[in-house]
Amino acid sequence: MVYATNTFLSAIFIGRPPYQNYYPFLDWRSSTLHLALQAGLEYFAMAGACFQDVCVDCYPVNFILVLRAHMSIFAERLRRLGTYPSESQEQRYERLVECIQDHKVILRFVDCLRPVISGTIFVQFLVVGLVLGFTLINIVLFANLGSAIAALSFMAAVLLETTPFCILCNYLTEDCYKLADALFQSNWIDEEKRYQKTLMYFLQKLQQPITFMAMNVFPISVGTNISVTKFSFSVFTLVKQMNIAEKLAKSEMEE
Repeated sequence: MVYATNTFLSAIFIGRPPYQNYYPFLDWRSSTLHLALQAGLEYFAMAGACFQDVCVDCYPVNFILVLRAHMSIFAERLRRLGTYPSESQEQRYERLVECIQDHKVILRFVDCLRPVISGTIFVQFLVVGLVLGFTLINIVLFANLGSAIAALSFMAAVLLETTPFCILCNYLTEDCYKLADALFQSNWIDEEKRYQKTLMYFLQKLQQPITFMAMNVFPISVGTNISVTKFSFSVFTLVKQMNIAEKLAKSEMEE
């Protein structure tokens, strides 16, 4: 919405519609009223597109937030294992087995999320680098002040498509290690051998972090997001070295 608003305001300041779409009954060059109507229609159309993009970009974040909340509660359960003096050894062992079963439920939930998230993030990673690169070219070589401000807000919006989810994936990895720490901090030293062996096996499983992959090509993490952002500078450098922008400007002047 910030990008759409900046584009709208800069276009009004310049005196032309933001995107100059074709409307059969509106000629924005004829009057200020037509200009205002067309600019308003284009603004609301872009606002609808922004809302749709927000829905697409937010659903992975919502899933991971729910998962992290469950893991936080689960860590507290693990930390309290063996701390109830009224329980017998068999009851404490059953409580440990219940935690193992609940951890399997969490892993099944993650397995259900992976195919839903993987394709979307993979496409976004591919597109983000190219879009940022070409937007940077537009800012440096073609845009005026108003267009540059709108383009900068657009770049920020593009980065927000993947950055929050990548940050949450890093936090999720840390949550997995916190689960292992919470289990190790429980009262298990004085328990029977069966309890200790089961706990050690469970501890090894908890030390395996939950990770999401983008179409099994690269991990979804902050490091990958930074690499994709760096790719935009590679696109800008390539276009700059090939003098594509100068050739386009020269062809427009000849026409």
